Amino acid sequence: MLENASCRRTSLARTARCAVNRSVVAGFAEAVNPTCKVPTMAEYAELVRRRGADEIGFYFDSAQCRDFLLRLDHDKFRSLTEISLQTPCTVIRVITYALEPGALLVAIIASFFWLGWFGLLAAPITCAFWAWLKATSCVGRLHIARHVALFALGIAAAVWFRSQGTGFVAFAVSLATLYLGVKMLYALPVLVFSRLSTRCYEVVRFAYGHSSDVVTQGPMMWHKSAKAGKVPPPEIELPTPSVMFASHWIRRPIRALKEKLRGRK
Repeated sequence: MLENASCRRTSLARTARCAVNRSVVAGFAEAVNPTCKVPTMAEYAELVRRRGADEIGFYFDSAQCRDFLLRLDHDKFRSLTEISLQTPCTVIRVITYALEPGALLVAIIASFFWLGWFGLLAAPITCAFWAWLKATSCVGRLHIARHVALFALGIAAAVWFRSQGTGFVAFAVSLATLYLGVKMLYALPVLVFSRLSTRCYEVVRFAYGHSSDVVTQGPMMWHKSAKAGKVPPPEIELPTPSVMFASHWIRRPIRALKEKLRGRK
């Protein structure tokens, strides 16, 4: 079971050095988190050992991991680290720029074919559902199996109630696809960083020492000791879903606009 800003419980014992040119990852940092202690190479090796023994849990901020993969030059990264991230980078970009907006658009259009003028009510509800889903998917546990099951349930409903017409089938399929796409947009980066955390010291060093999150101001990655063999809770207090919603759609755009205006001066 995974958690956004949470641990990925796998046992990968191999620790490999990789010389990552800092220019590859330095551009992704917007602010340094001074409260997070960046591990040395020796400390990192010990952390990986303890991670393999389930003595600690590695935690990841999924939104920052997603942004990392969206902006990463995977060809340059592979040439410097001998680690290929082309597939996850491509998947994340396809979801972000094609699957998610495409599914939302199809759902809105299909609501009118299915409900007629009542689509004027269904369309804004669909947009509100997407906005809530987008803002709250980056907190809490990543129940991947549950998300896949709900997606399958949506597809099954589209097939079972296909007598409602093509509009309903298109609406149900696109809504289920939108749900799964948004959820995987945060789950897949955590999976990728979970694997990188035991293979590449320089990426871990960057992730521990930098933050681009304007809400928590927390690092991209951290760890915490396990107690009695149980997965420890996040060390950083996460905002409530309502706070995340307001931040995602209000605070972040305003912050980005201020940064752009400040840069022009």
